[in-house]
Amino acid sequence: MERIKLKFLYEGSIADINYVSHLMTINKIKFTINSDYENSINAGWISSNYKKKIFVNMSDFKIAFNILKKNKLI
Repeated sequence: MERIKLKFLYEGSIADINYVSHLMTINKIKFTINSDYENSINAGWISSNYKKKIFVNMSDFKIAFNILKKNKLI
């Protein structure tokens, strides 16, 4: 099984992440969302960082970055 390499694309509020994930979905770019806050709760401690992060495949990063640029998110 090939290991997928992910690259950080964007960090923002829940509303921002919902919009960015919508853009990625309509452009058929696979992504994953990471939340330090939710991960910390699952681990038994609480982080004060409420922002979420989107990661994309390294091979899709340039396309995803240009989508964010086109939509004035970067």
